[in-house]
Amino acid sequence: MYCFPETVIFEGVVFLFLRSMTGYAKSDGKNESAIWNWEIKSVNSRNLDIRCKLPASCDFWELEVCQAIKAKIKRGFVSVNLHINRDSKQKKYKVNRPLVRSLFEIADELSAEFPNLNRIDFGDIVKVQGIVEPIESILDNQNLADIKQSIFVDLGIAIDLLLEARKVEGKIIQSLLRELMHSFRVLRLKADGLSSIEPEFFRNKLKNLVGGLLENYSSLNKERLENEVAIILTRGDVREELDRLNAHEQTIMGVLENGGVIGRRLDFLCQELNREANTICSKATTSELTSLGIELKVIIDQVREQAQNVE
Repeated sequence: MYCFPETVIFEGVVFLFLRSMTGYAKSDGKNESAIWNWEIKSVNSRNLDIRCKLPASCDFWELEVCQAIKAKIKRGFVSVNLHINRDSKQKKYKVNRPLVRSLFEIADELSAEFPNLNRIDFGDIVKVQGIVEPIESILDNQNLADIKQSIFVDLGIAIDLLLEARKVEGKIIQSLLRELMHSFRVLRLKADGLSSIEPEFFRNKLKNLVGGLLENYSSLNKERLENEVAIILTRGDVREELDRLNAHEQTIMGVLENGGVIGRRLDFLCQELNREANTICSKATTSELTSLGIELKVIIDQVREQAQNVE
């Protein structure tokens, strides 16, 4: 069985692979008395939710099946199915006697009516569909006990194959997240450059406005007006929000580097990024910075969308 590598190098940094919550795998097995098949599928879910569909004769295995899955999978809706049948060489058959009698009765009636017809024999009868039928292939408890260990070995194989499938998709998601965070960093740096220019631009604009007010309205309290202007300037300063965006960005890159079960943490960090981007949009005093804030929000939404499929 091919095992997907656990790490990848990107821009000189070694990243551990993360896992998607979507995957499919199956595993087959047999011995001298039976054949069996495991089928496992997983999709997105906030928590780990397992649904087992087992043959009625071994439904008491459900707890052990769930424990085996929980040992290796932490999030996702996991559906597992087991099919067990007798080996074809061990199958037993029955004859549909009422149907045989009915056919011979019809043959006797036809022979009486048409004497030249050849009489049919059982070799002809068995060719008729429904004459010979397999007996329901249910194994008894002793047979199940004898093959249980082999069946659970194949369950382990199916789970490992599912993990490999989730890693393959996880690699794609991880690559997309790195590219999105690179685009995010480019936009953040542009906004950072504007944040050092914008306060001065806004300050000069306010200064001219206040100067005009003082000239036209001599009764205005100059000191109080200056305090109000200082408050307005502080409210329009987005450098703190950009610093926090930078910190969250570094945290996300660190989370991606460490890999593992990170879906919930990514979702939380996306909420924090979105909060800061919203504040930047509300504080922005130029259309250029507002546009950058909106572009940041678009990238954040894309990151969150991808993170929702991460274990």
